[in-house]
Amino acid sequence: MFKKIKNKKTMIAIIVSLFVVVVGTTYALFFSNTSIANLFSIGNYNVVTTETFTSPASWQPGQEIPKSITATNKGDIQAAFRVKYTEKWEDASGNDITSSVPNNTVTVNLINTDQWTYNSTDGYYYYNYILKPNRTSSSLISGFTLNQDLASNVSCNTSGNTYNCSSDLSGYAGAQYTITFTKETVVYSKYQTYWHTNQSIVEPPLYTLPYGRTESNLQVGDEICVNGDTTECFNFIRYDGNNIVMLAEYNLKVGNIYNSAGNTKTGEYSSSDTGYGLQSNEALGLVSGQNRYGTIAFSGTNYWYDGSVLKSKYGSTYPVDVYDTDYSDASGTNYSVAYYVENYKSTLENYGLTVQSARLLTYSEATDSSIGCNGSSYSCPTTGFITNTTFWLGSARSNNGVWYVITDGYFRSNTFSYGTSSGVRPVIVVGKSDVSGNYDNAEREPVPITIPSSRTKDNLQLGDEICVEGDTTECFNFIRYDGDNVVMLSKYNLNVGNNIQPGAEEVQNSLAIGHNSDSSTSVNGYYPATVAFSRKKYWVDESGNLKSKYGSAWNTNNIYDTDYNEVSGNNYSVAYYVEDYKDTLESYGLTVQSARLLTYSEATDSSIGCSKTSWSCPTTGFITNTSFWLGSAGDGSYAWYVFSDGEFSYGGLIGDYFGVRPVIVISKSDI
Repeated sequence: MFKKIKNKKTMIAIIVSLFVVVVGTTYALFFSNTSIANLFSIGNYNVVTTETFTSPASWQPGQEIPKSITATNKGDIQAAFRVKYTEKWEDASGNDITSSVPNNTVTVNLINTDQWTYNSTDGYYYYNYILKPNRTSSSLISGFTLNQDLASNVSCNTSGNTYNCSSDLSGYAGAQYTITFTKETVVYSKYQTYWHTNQSIVEPPLYTLPYGRTESNLQVGDEICVNGDTTECFNFIRYDGNNIVMLAEYNLKVGNIYNSAGNTKTGEYSSSDTGYGLQSNEALGLVSGQNRYGTIAFSGTNYWYDGSVLKSKYGSTYPVDVYDTDYSDASGTNYSVAYYVENYKSTLENYGLTVQSARLLTYSEATDSSIGCNGSSYSCPTTGFITNTTFWLGSARSNNGVWYVITDGYFRSNTFSYGTSSGVRPVIVVGKSDVSGNYDNAEREPVPITIPSSRTKDNLQLGDEICVEGDTTECFNFIRYDGDNVVMLSKYNLNVGNNIQPGAEEVQNSLAIGHNSDSSTSVNGYYPATVAFSRKKYWVDESGNLKSKYGSAWNTNNIYDTDYNEVSGNNYSVAYYVEDYKDTLESYGLTVQSARLLTYSEATDSSIGCSKTSWSCPTTGFITNTSFWLGSAGDGSYAWYVFSDGEFSYGGLIGDYFGVRPVIVISKSDI
């Protein structure tokens, strides 16, 4: 709320210069005025503070100028975070007149106040929660507002982050306003010592619920996230007495990888894979036209059948629930997917959950009116969470058949040993009392995203420009929908590699167009923002054949691989820059579902229109904005690329000819 200015004739020609001054840095083991990284090799302390500041053309009374300040822990050591700000008014001669200027002439708009605590002793706002690895704090502020009572005819102009405003009110001519932010982070275990404070900083809430929800008013489909070493999210299904029943958003990253062409097995996940046994938005099971990730047989035997009839322990009629932890070996005669569900249950319990039970979705739950699958029409709704993945239910249709849901809306049964289609998508049951008082459901400040004025998040068209406002403005071209996700291609290449262009590095730059027909843009043979695709042909074996993990056919395969994301060395590939860019967007507050390169199949889809037959792409439209690498290989030595003059071909992976133009996938709900 604004405090009213009692005397509107106290100011004339107020010159408001708003300076956002960053003071402070990131600290390692010891607190000091300089950065001390990895002292005594105790681990990787790497906390990055990020500010977003959107500069409008003018600043009018009552208008908020957006700003946020967050910290992201990119290391592996827990951290603490605090922020303070000071305000100062000076007259035209530089004299401090702060005490005589009416309060709230400029209002600092505080948000997320349930997650921050003001300490009157030292003047800092403390983020209430331990900043764990891979976590980002909330922002303390949403922006600044010029008091609406100044005058209706205040005129303002802007230069960078400085705002000059004048009005016709009598008072202090030429006054200047400065606000200074101090941001500090320190190793969590040392924060009280080095900050000389008894301020309490505690474990973050275990659960995240939608804004306005509590443990008692959840609705079908609501997203419930569990914050442990990883963030595992679920969709609410129903209440069961005092328990909450929820379905994993995605399948677990276990089982096989099949090539979409001929269902050829190309590999399987290993316990050494990052995220193995946890949910993965990659492990979608059977998806039409795509490789099948995370597919697995339901069981090694039809253990619910005694050879002639259903065993009495499972009931008397089909469909019947047959999920059984007695059959939970990883292999052998007792093999069933219960092995992976039980392991996942143990992981969640290590995160601090009290898990009442873990199992698979049942036929009766799937066919309940709240979810809406239908056993007679063999269908499930194609909108909503139930068809996020193709997955096994825990119910049998017959002595050989087990029910499963398919991403395209089919609801059918398949042979229990069929391992090429369905994944493991657990149902987790927790007590309402476990959630009560242990969740965060604060309203989140949306990341500013702009789309064409005639569009909504549901009717975007190919090529539509989608822009994300952070420290920089990052724009993308809409490609397609992927379920409830939006797939979009960066408008320009990233400003990385050779001949870096003026501007910020590792974000998009309109000058970073890669190899082009204008030789004047070349410096020492290198064109703007060009890099090698990789330093080695990591997708082929010693014989030069495509490794099974990448598929079975050239061109249609996708070789973008985050296992190869060093900036140099044997594992170098452009994935390093894409992953860095993903981190940048997430630091802006964007929830990135995935980040990668454009694939051959996307480029040659009729909507974009590149063609191997003519070796060309349309020269009108967004696809030839730049020359850039695709994430697909033409053969054992070459990766595909798009050239800005319309050429579509594949070239030597080591040549520094093309740029990095990421594909970013976000949820429609973020728009």
